[in-house]
Amino acid sequence: MNLNLASLDATLDEGNFIFNAPSSAISSDVDLTYEKTLLDETNIQQNIISDLHAVTPSTLTLSKPITITIKIPDDYALGGQLFIAKQSGANWDTVANSIVLDGFVSAQVTTLGTYAIQMQRNEAFANIGPTCDVNATEQSVRFVHVADLHARFGYEEQYFSRIKAYYNQVASQTPHTLFTNGGDDYEKGTVAEQISKGMATVEAIKAMAFDVRVVGNHDYAWGPAQLLDYANDDNAIVLASNTRYTGDSTQSFNAVDFSIVQVGCLKVGFFGMTSVPWNELDQPVETAPIPDFIANFKMNWQWQDIAKNIVAQYRQDVDYMVMLSHLGEGADTQIAQNIAGIDLVLGGHTHGGESFQQLDNGSLVIQPNFFAQGLTDLELTFEKARHTEERLKPLHIVVRRNDLVFNSKEDY
Repeated sequence: MNLNLASLDATLDEGNFIFNAPSSAISSDVDLTYEKTLLDETNIQQNIISDLHAVTPSTLTLSKPITITIKIPDDYALGGQLFIAKQSGANWDTVANSIVLDGFVSAQVTTLGTYAIQMQRNEAFANIGPTCDVNATEQSVRFVHVADLHARFGYEEQYFSRIKAYYNQVASQTPHTLFTNGGDDYEKGTVAEQISKGMATVEAIKAMAFDVRVVGNHDYAWGPAQLLDYANDDNAIVLASNTRYTGDSTQSFNAVDFSIVQVGCLKVGFFGMTSVPWNELDQPVETAPIPDFIANFKMNWQWQDIAKNIVAQYRQDVDYMVMLSHLGEGADTQIAQNIAGIDLVLGGHTHGGESFQQLDNGSLVIQPNFFAQGLTDLELTFEKARHTEERLKPLHIVVRRNDLVFNSKEDY
């Protein structure tokens, strides 16, 4: 298709591709051609999510930037951050100035060529505990897990202090210990939150110095600016795998889609999910269309699709895969049952007391206590000789919940 240079604003492919150029950007004696190519498996493997849109001649350098806009497919359900990307041989280069707005991705570019939307996952990396002991035959990894703390830091029972003291003691005994938080740190009804407009909770959570935490549905309570601050934690990796920031590109949403934590000899992968909003009757909104929580943050409620894609992308890079979840026990169990490759779900959101499940496929699903009144302490011992197996399974599992101990000693 030839583009009419009398008007350098063109809407093509039934509105899926929009081309905007200043009148002086392209010489009037240049013939522009547009062609669409359907998305194929090769490009899907590179996280391209839209059809390919080519404007040629690709060798033409523009005197001024033009704007390329591509519609996000209506059925897109994989999360991540979206960019305009330009094809370069067999690869794709993202355009840094890409913005997402009202179901479209736009970017200013200075060359013609083939463009599409590419999904990228924000990632983080960390090291916990001593380096790998190459002479050891076994290694333990311990998780001290809490969720649904709901700003219970100002109580006379000193819940937060007791949790942190427990973690410190465990970490001194087992250096390969991860301190995890399943989300819902805020509680708008508390006096401290009301007076500080949420800042008291931000400071308390950051002072706990978690290793990995996920954003819960209550954690959107104080608006976009507060959430940006809440996710900017020098101590913790913050996960939000079904959340996409669409606000001002000069501000950073430091929550990530996926993280790899090196724990001694083992690489532990983490991704994190957030539940749906609740209505004024204190009921979950589960009927489409489910709204986003707040402005500038686009939610994706296709948790199973996101989890499947993340596991497919990263499973080969880690020894043990963890979903840090604020979905509730029912959704956690369903996802762990249906998607091969999720080894452990550290949950939250249920408010039903502590629970521990070992599913038929070997996956572990855990819910801790809530309101900071308890924690779950999970210790897994791995045989290093099995380190190269496709799915590393623990040799021993110990779950400590207050005074209760469930000890599984089978080798499997």
